[in-house]
Amino acid sequence: MSAAKLKGEKIRAAFVAFFLGLAWPNLASANERSDYLIELLSSSSMFRVRAQAAISLGHLDKSPKIVQALSRALSDEHPAVRIAAAASLESLADPAALASLEKLRKDSDPKVRKEASRAIRAIEAAVRARAEESRTAVREAPGSSPRYYVGVGAPASRVSHIDDKILSRVRQHLSDSVAKLDGVVLAPDNESSKQVKAVLKKRMLIGYYVDSSVVQIERRENGIRAVVSLILGTYPGRDMRAMLQGAASVHGATGPDAQMQAIEGAIMSALRQMSSAMQASEARAARMH
Repeated sequence: MSAAKLKGEKIRAAFVAFFLGLAWPNLASANERSDYLIELLSSSSMFRVRAQAAISLGHLDKSPKIVQALSRALSDEHPAVRIAAAASLESLADPAALASLEKLRKDSDPKVRKEASRAIRAIEAAVRARAEESRTAVREAPGSSPRYYVGVGAPASRVSHIDDKILSRVRQHLSDSVAKLDGVVLAPDNESSKQVKAVLKKRMLIGYYVDSSVVQIERRENGIRAVVSLILGTYPGRDMRAMLQGAASVHGATGPDAQMQAIEGAIMSALRQMSSAMQASEARAARMH
């Protein structure tokens, strides 16, 4: 390397270190900073510059391009860069990097293997924490006074060509729609009876559970028609209180998107009856007591 080029690389290394401090927030946008650092990480001939760029990227807000650049740097020829990239991926905690980090478990350098293992453990722990947070979160309709605590089960289908992917979308749509009903608090998935009873007692809510089934998908000359059935039960006991049925049609198409639109419309049709069904069940229970 020529003296001039070496001097240029040293200046660039100092530039990176300087901008990691207080100066750069006022001088460049986040995109400009990340693009500059990614360029250094991928093209600099000095491993210290590449390592510093990798470290600096770990201090920026997470984005796909940053995670991808750091994942590529895990294959860098110098162990210091691989370690820096793994440490930054640990900080960003993006599960998209796990596959690349797994490859470093067999790296020739023991320090690289150690950092990779630590990053993997940290990311997996972060993923579990986010999943638990999502599972235990409850959602309630904005602007309403909570009255009902409603769980949503996995949907079934009497239609042979409805696959698990569509049923997963059906459940998500049903959950989102139930959460918007007046007075409803949406329960997280996979609660135990003990957990449900504790929430009902603490928040003085009435528990209900919704099971669903896609009953029919009918293709017609001008479109498609869907029929769904919702079973409203107690929660956590799951004793049936009402059966609600809804139907909807989509005209001009018969493909998967049209099927899903028809199913969503049928769900909305059935849910129009749900508030009155919960109120009627509540009234019957009050009369019995």
